[in-house]
Amino acid sequence: MKLKSQKIYGFVLIAIGIVLDAVFAYLQSIDYKGGVICGMGTTFIFIGLIYLLRVRRLSKNKEKAADYEAAVTDERTAYIVSKARSATFYICIFAQLIAALLCIFLFDQPLIGQVLMYLTCFQCIVYYVILIIFNKKY
Repeated sequence: MKLKSQKIYGFVLIAIGIVLDAVFAYLQSIDYKGGVICGMGTTFIFIGLIYLLRVRRLSKNKEKAADYEAAVTDERTAYIVSKARSATFYICIFAQLIAALLCIFLFDQPLIGQVLMYLTCFQCIVYYVILIIFNKKY
């Protein structure tokens, strides 16, 4: 991702975090007792700030910025990123499947287990549809 798009991405993450924190503040005003939304909002803001700080640091030093741009567009880096995404997808699918089975059989929560199963199946279907589309396209 180029520096300019990372800067935009950082601002988008901060905006999402602010919206999530505003939603949490509203939900707290109606006696909602859950801090997950606030934690997510704060995390989005933090990650957005990290992106902006990295862009600022790299844009101050032209040599580092050029090295970074070369590394981002490198074929080896693209391959490693692709493999990491693929491995993350498979790990998440199997973790979701295990969580669904635990919910159904161990924790006696069949509705949550079914929703996780449907989500797992939906993700696999989307994956294979995109795989077919990309095989025809490339």
